[in-house]
Amino acid sequence: MSEPSNRDDTRRVWAQPVFIVIAVIVVTVGLALVGVYVSIFGFNLSRDQGVWGQFGDFLGGVMNPLIGCITLAMVIWAVFLQRELLKEARTQLDVSREELKRSSEALNSQSNAMQRQNRDAWFFQLMTFRQQALRSFTCYNEEPVDGHLQQVQVG
Repeated sequence: MSEPSNRDDTRRVWAQPVFIVIAVIVVTVGLALVGVYVSIFGFNLSRDQGVWGQFGDFLGGVMNPLIGCITLAMVIWAVFLQRELLKEARTQLDVSREELKRSSEALNSQSNAMQRQNRDAWFFQLMTFRQQALRSFTCYNEEPVDGHLQQVQVG
């Protein structure tokens, strides 16, 4: 059972660098776009809102498809990861089902053995009571001997 936890740890270790790489790519592309814009139009900051709007449209036009593609790739990756996790969960469920079946069979066997032991104990207890009753049972002979009843013990 230690295998799934090792696989989960491996996925976590692998997933962190993937997100870091994606973030680095997005930041690098963004900085590259700013650099291209500055190299073409200069570093003079404009006070005209129209120029800033054009700059925003330029960044959005390039960055949005890039971020959209990265998002789509991550969704597809999540679907495949979810499918793999579901497959592992089904396998674990099958293993658990088999263990539960074996446990149930062992419990039934143990219950049958205890019932047998209880019946045996009850039988031997009845035998002990019978013997005690016979030992304490006293009867008298009907014909008196020398004027006294004669005691006869049974058991």
